[in-house]
Amino acid sequence: MKLKTFKIGGVHPPELKTAPSDRIITAPLPMEASVLLRQHIGAEAKPIVKVGDQVSRGQKIAQAPGAISANVHAPISGKVKSIAPVATLQGRPTNAILIVATADDHDADEKARNAAPVPKDCNNLAPKDITDAITEAGIVGMGGATFPTAVKLTPPPGSKAEILIINGCECEPRLTCDAALMRCHPDEVMAGIDLLRRGAQVDRAVIGIEDNKPNAIAAMTAAAKRYPGISVQVLRTKYPQGGEKQLIQAITGREVASGALPISVGAIVQNVATAYATYQAIALSQPLIERVVTIDAIGNFLVAIGMKTSAISADIPQPTAETNPTVAAIDVVAGGPMMGQSVVNIDGPVTKGFSGLSFVNNPLQFEPAPCIRCAECVRACPMALEPYLISTYGRKGCPEEAKAIGALDCIECGSCNYSCPSARPILDYIRLAKMRIRALK
Repeated sequence: MKLKTFKIGGVHPPELKTAPSDRIITAPLPMEASVLLRQHIGAEAKPIVKVGDQVSRGQKIAQAPGAISANVHAPISGKVKSIAPVATLQGRPTNAILIVATADDHDADEKARNAAPVPKDCNNLAPKDITDAITEAGIVGMGGATFPTAVKLTPPPGSKAEILIINGCECEPRLTCDAALMRCHPDEVMAGIDLLRRGAQVDRAVIGIEDNKPNAIAAMTAAAKRYPGISVQVLRTKYPQGGEKQLIQAITGREVASGALPISVGAIVQNVATAYATYQAIALSQPLIERVVTIDAIGNFLVAIGMKTSAISADIPQPTAETNPTVAAIDVVAGGPMMGQSVVNIDGPVTKGFSGLSFVNNPLQFEPAPCIRCAECVRACPMALEPYLISTYGRKGCPEEAKAIGALDCIECGSCNYSCPSARPILDYIRLAKMRIRALK
C-alpha cells in the first residue's frame, strides 16, 4: 500500500538519528536555573516575584499579560537572585528570572521528583476545564513553534474544529526526542492526546508518524486501542512532513490556503511532546517545567527548563567561535540541522521550545557559487514558492516585492538550502526578507 504524504516538494536528507530512542535519561535538577520570560510566541510574561523571594518548584513566577502569551513556572525551588537579561543559545539578551537553590532545596526537589505520583481522574473534565488548566500550566507548542496551546484549542467565532492532528513525524534529521516519548511513555502521551481532543471538542484525533519509526508506531497503535476516535496514520518518510500544512494535506487531503490557518480546513495540529505536557499538567498537576531533549549521538534526556544547556551532558562539545578556513569544523546547532540555529553560547538556558542539540560536521569553508538557474530549490519547496527569487529580493532589500510573491508563506524548512548545488544561503535571505516585511507594519 502506498503511504500518504504531502504532494508538493520535499527532500530526503540523511536521517542520522543516532541518539537512542528506547530510553530517556533523567538529568539531575540544576542548582540554578535562568527561566526566560519569553520562550513562547507573543508578549513577554510579567514577573510576579521579586528578588529575594523564596519560590517552590512548579510555582508560577511570571504571568501571561494576554491571550497570546504563556505563564512561566519555577523549575526548581530556591531564591530569586535576579530578574535581568541573560544570553540565549544564540547570544541574544533576553529577560529571565534566575533562581538559585540551596542543598536542602535541591534534595527536597529531587525526592519529590522521583516519587511516583497518582494520576488524577480526568474523565469528567469539561472542555473549558481542560483549556483553563493548559493555560495555567503555561503549555505551548513544543515542536518549535511555541504558540500557546489553549489558544489553538479554542477556535475563533465562526470556526469549527473537526479533527485533531498530532505531529509524531519528527522529520528533522538527528532528533529523536519525540520518538523516545512515544516509545517510553505511550500511555501518557495518548492520555494527553485525549485531553487535547476533548479540550478542542472534536470526536476524531489522528497521530501522524513517519514509517522510519516502527517501534513508536507499534507503541502508539497499541495505546490507541483504548481510546475510541484516536488512530495512528503511518506516513511516508519525507521532509518536511511535520510542517502543519504538509501534515494536514497528508492526513486529510485538504489544502490550507495562503495566509490561512489550519482551522480554516477544520484542523488543529499539536505535537506529541505538547500532548505529554498536557497529561502532566492535568493528571499530575505539574506545569511545563521540564521536557525531553535530544543530544545528538548521545541520548535523550529529561531536563529542567532553565538549566544551562551545557550541563545536560559532559560530552557536549563547545561551539566553534572561529573556524579555520583550512580545517573542517563541528557546528553545534539548537534543534535539527535543517531548521535549527547555530549555538554561540552553550551555557544558554533550556526553553520550552528547545528540542535538542545537533552536531554538524562542516566541510572546508568556501564561498557560495553563483546561482546556476537549475530550479532545484523550486522543485524542493513544499510551499510551491520560488525561493531563489524571494532570496534575491531579501538580499537586495526589496520587502514589498518579496511579499508579493509569497515570502510570508515560507515555513523556513531549509529544503531550498539543502537542494542548492551552489550552496547559496537561500533561507538566510528569505528570513531577512520576512523580517523586513514585518517591519513595514
